[in-house]
Amino acid sequence: MTTTQANLKISQQIWLASGSNKNLTVADQAQRAWQLLTDFQNWQKWQPNILSASRTDGGGPGRGSTVLVVSGNSRNPSNKTWKISYWEPPQRIDFIVQSPKMRLAYSLRLEPETAVATLALLLELEIELKGIRKLLKPVYLWCYRRKSAQLRKCLRPVLVREQRLSCHYSISGLLPKISCSQRFLPMVQSRTPANATNGCFLSTSHVMHLGNPRKSTAKLIMLIDTLTPLL
Repeated sequence: MTTTQANLKISQQIWLASGSNKNLTVADQAQRAWQLLTDFQNWQKWQPNILSASRTDGGGPGRGSTVLVVSGNSRNPSNKTWKISYWEPPQRIDFIVQSPKMRLAYSLRLEPETAVATLALLLELEIELKGIRKLLKPVYLWCYRRKSAQLRKCLRPVLVREQRLSCHYSISGLLPKISCSQRFLPMVQSRTPANATNGCFLSTSHVMHLGNPRKSTAKLIMLIDTLTPLL
């Protein structure tokens, strides 16, 4: 979909990791998440606005395959055909949804983060507004942001319950529980009370002792060199 000023782009993210089964590799996590994302007949379990979904063509799913999605109110449902525009198991699946009011593109991507043995699930939505609806862009943006946040909220417990994966809204929940000084400041020797004056500098929450005052300048330079790549 070509990006224009009338288009809206919305994204959500979930960080996945092995849950109770600590032996799951990143590849295993991707396979489990992919199985859930492409189980079209059970989409209503984690997509709150969908009543039912079913394939409308035969054979295995792939690029060009179509899914009939029934959504909205059960008394007055809306039927739309979702066409797969990109298919790369178990990493990415994209859909194009056509309607008289707008054109929508959905993208579900699984991106490994091998450094922390986890997986990022990216949920992206792009909307091309048509006609007078272009003037209502802020309203549509607010509405679909709420819907995408609700989608992420509904998807998380299903991944935990059915795929036995650990899910977090931030990668910080998957990092080891260690302090900043332990991760980035190996030269720090100890911590002293806030009223100490011997070779100390203040931070927002505590004071860190740099050791011998005569070596404080050299250690301060080391400290600056350590922090510079993080700024």
